[in-house]
Amino acid sequence: MAVAFGFITFSSAIYAPSTGGKVVWAVFGLCICAISVRLALAAVFVDTAGIRVRNLFNGFALAWKDIEKFDIGRSGMLGAVCRIHTADGRTFHAFGIQESHVAAIGSRHPAQELAGALNDELRAARRRESSGF
Repeated sequence: MAVAFGFITFSSAIYAPSTGGKVVWAVFGLCICAISVRLALAAVFVDTAGIRVRNLFNGFALAWKDIEKFDIGRSGMLGAVCRIHTADGRTFHAFGIQESHVAAIGSRHPAQELAGALNDELRAARRRESSGF
């Protein structure tokens, strides 16, 4: 996506009739390319300590002991994104896991499956914590 917008921006900037138009296209294109790259880098990282989330404009980390559950639900303009419910009642969002309108091969709801896998990891972390490991 970033490459496509970069090409469109480069072409538009070259063929814009005025210098001002070239500058506007260049700035617009750079912004779209930067957002596209950040969207592509959105992710959720899991380890024994907890999770790290990288979203479009921010990132955060949560320990397993602070997390209540994961689910897929509405978040502002986003229709179906991973929500992380914490023990203190807050809700965080992980943009890297969201349901698309196009079903993945072999799965009709891949985001639901990923949220389920995160809940499995949460249960495993609680078992490790209660057993003392």
